[in-house]
Amino acid sequence: MRGPDGTIYPMSGKYLEIIEPSLLVFTSAALNKNGKPLFQVFNTITFADQDGKTKLIMHTSVSDITPEAAPYLAGQEIGWTQSLVRLEEFIAKELKNISGPANRTVFWTGWDSRLQSVLRIVAAFMFILAGTTKLFAFPAGIPPNGVTVPLISQLGFGAVLETFGGTLLLLGLFTRPVAFILAGEMAVAYIQFHFPGSIWPVLNGGVPAVLYCFVWLYFSAAGAGRWSIDAKWKKSR
Repeated sequence: MRGPDGTIYPMSGKYLEIIEPSLLVFTSAALNKNGKPLFQVFNTITFADQDGKTKLIMHTSVSDITPEAAPYLAGQEIGWTQSLVRLEEFIAKELKNISGPANRTVFWTGWDSRLQSVLRIVAAFMFILAGTTKLFAFPAGIPPNGVTVPLISQLGFGAVLETFGGTLLLLGLFTRPVAFILAGEMAVAYIQFHFPGSIWPVLNGGVPAVLYCFVWLYFSAAGAGRWSIDAKWKKSR
């Protein structure tokens, strides 16, 4: 770290947890001439939306303080304040320099986590309807006769997974394990019911099964996105 007068202050630290875009947890420490820490600082920074702006809250705790650490600790608040002011000025300058199509691109790519949640919600709603059609004949029964499937059967078990597993995904609750199970269900459904008819999904009627399989596989790795119960729980912890 370089001070306003040009003095270099050796520092060390390590990132412990990063939850984009809401949380940073990391350690930091000033070093003496021998490279030994003068103290240890545990930092937690949270970011939250507030009226279209970002609210930053920082908590620090200091431990392992040595006698040499006093001047450094006295400058902690001033140093962080100056750093955040400069960061704000830098961001404002960069945003001012961005204009036209580039600005729209930056805005749009910033919606990735939100659209991740939108995709999950829409796909889960459609998936639920596939289950309720088989279980409850809602919004209609299985064509052409409008019937339902027996609950104690392979199709009934699949319909239960679609209805109740889809509901969990709609809410964004236990997203990763539920999505992994449903991806497996779709893989089995395609291999068992569609693939024997033709090698091509467009001919064997298996396009929805293939798409759902990979959509749920994606969510089993990526998680629910910011608009979900999972994200709320993780943020509260």
